[in-house]
Amino acid sequence: MSKNNEVQSTAVNLICDGTSITGDIQASRDIRIDGFLNGKMKVNGKVVVGNTGKIQGDVHCKTIDVSGMVEGNIFASEMVNLKNSAVILGNITTDKISVEPGAKFTGSCKMGEPAPKKMKKSKENHKSSFEKRKQQTTSLAKYSGLAFQMIAIILLVLFGGFQLDKYLENEFPLFTIIGAFGGVVLSLYFALKDLLKK
Repeated sequence: MSKNNEVQSTAVNLICDGTSITGDIQASRDIRIDGFLNGKMKVNGKVVVGNTGKIQGDVHCKTIDVSGMVEGNIFASEMVNLKNSAVILGNITTDKISVEPGAKFTGSCKMGEPAPKKMKKSKENHKSSFEKRKQQTTSLAKYSGLAFQMIAIILLVLFGGFQLDKYLENEFPLFTIIGAFGGVVLSLYFALKDLLKK
């Protein structure tokens, strides 16, 4: 095969000044825009927008150098370079950015790892720890209430048995003992009923 027919690995796609394209572009190599593109662009390399170049649409690439105009969002995984004649109307998401004096940029810029995800995660952690504390407090209140209920039932039935023994003038505290045993059984019954209900 002759050298003239071989495709060089460093070849660059080019949209020349005066050329207008409507539609999305996907490229596995670098691309230079000196003309007009109305559509989305996905490039696995570098995008160069020359002084006369204009893109209306989102751009996804590794790096981008802009001297012309981009009306859309830029997503560059590595680097964005805005030259002094650059005009950007859209948001930029990238790892690094370089802006020369004179470049015009209207939009927002996110660099590195997105902060909202970290904040959201810490909010979720805070929410889950709050929920755990709330559950612990609810459990403590529930079991404290059950203990108080059990003690109250035992004391009430015990007091009733004591008063009955006193009224009947029993020498052996039969009703007091039965009341204590009955109070324990009754309090356990109500405690289990409450636990199974919740």
